[in-house]
Amino acid sequence: MDLYDAKGVAVAFVNSDGIEWTFYSWTDGVPTAYLDEDSIYGFNGKHLGWFERGTVFDHDGNVVMAVAARFKDGVQTPPPKSPKQYKPYKDYKEYRPYKPVYNNTWSKTAARSFLEQGKK
Repeated sequence: MDLYDAKGVAVAFVNSDGIEWTFYSWTDGVPTAYLDEDSIYGFNGKHLGWFERGTVFDHDGNVVMAVAARFKDGVQTPPPKSPKQYKPYKDYKEYRPYKPVYNNTWSKTAARSFLEQGKK
């Protein structure tokens, strides 16, 4: 599953190994986060946001990135994906905050920065 930022540029892909879903950076294949139910956690244990209906939401309920089908005007043709790198061990998860009311406003946090918060 490929994820695009507000400009329709591919920034991440999500892949399942049959056990869990992992978020990888498009440009370098670094695993930055994983899905736990509908919550997105960085491998550093930080709660980053939520993933629902093909959309990633931040703690304010704003859209950070989404699948191509969620864009009315389409997305840019993505360059080839980087190969996946090995997943690091997970740190202990911080407590999940209360889920906000979701909206269709794009987050002020860039998608790449959002994912970088989860790196070890």
